[in-house]
Amino acid sequence: MVGSMEFDRRRLLGSLAAVGIASTVGGGLQAKQAPPPMLVGLDGKPSSIAIDHFSLGVANLTEGTQRLRAETGFGSLEGSWFPGTGIANNYLPLGGDEYIEVESCVDVHAQDQISRWFGDQTADGDAFLGWCVRVSSHEEIERIAKRLGTKVEEGTLAVRPDGSKPTAIRTPDSFTAWKKGLPSFFCYPTLDEHVSRRSPTIPSRIVPNGVAWVEVGGTARVTSDWLGIDSRQLPIRFSGGELGLRAIGVRTADKLVEIRRKPIRII
Repeated sequence: MVGSMEFDRRRLLGSLAAVGIASTVGGGLQAKQAPPPMLVGLDGKPSSIAIDHFSLGVANLTEGTQRLRAETGFGSLEGSWFPGTGIANNYLPLGGDEYIEVESCVDVHAQDQISRWFGDQTADGDAFLGWCVRVSSHEEIERIAKRLGTKVEEGTLAVRPDGSKPTAIRTPDSFTAWKKGLPSFFCYPTLDEHVSRRSPTIPSRIVPNGVAWVEVGGTARVTSDWLGIDSRQLPIRFSGGELGLRAIGVRTADKLVEIRRKPIRII
């Protein structure tokens, strides 16, 4: 009987995976996302750009994470700390190889420009500090850097609680891009360890199934010129005014969860 039940369970999960419906992640059914479609760049070359993650700045890391969990029902896991900056974060996986990092300055002695900028941006409440997109190859990120006149940063960026230092390739550095109100570009050696694929240590009450849309300020033309693709190929909404991330819409099984915060002040 046990063997029969296990066979039936495997057959069910296999059927779900075959049609891209669900996989078991973090104690609940979570949508299994197909690889993003190849897009077309403004230069006519193929592009693998996909939405990757978002930074939510808060004054108090623990309180801000708890409040976002209560608001959304999404689970979270302990994040990383960033040497030399005084900044640390926690993660909320969103499914679909996307996540939110809740970030705050946690070092009372940090006085560098990054920690001061975080303090200024969150002085009157939470703020979406920025967002990042992802490409699938080193060649593409080199091409983006050449087009933007930026430097490709390679190596470790953060230290996880177990001391491991995941590698990421990026251009420009997030701080530079976010101060412009525009996304930074990332590339990973593999997505196997991507934050969105890790099980939350505080489980979800509502399981997120990926980002439905992103709302940013400015115009489609400005964002398209920065991304190097027609931004209408991605689920981006534009609300005019100053550049910067305004809101995220996240799919769940029975509703859409909207997360809205003030954008950064571009100074």
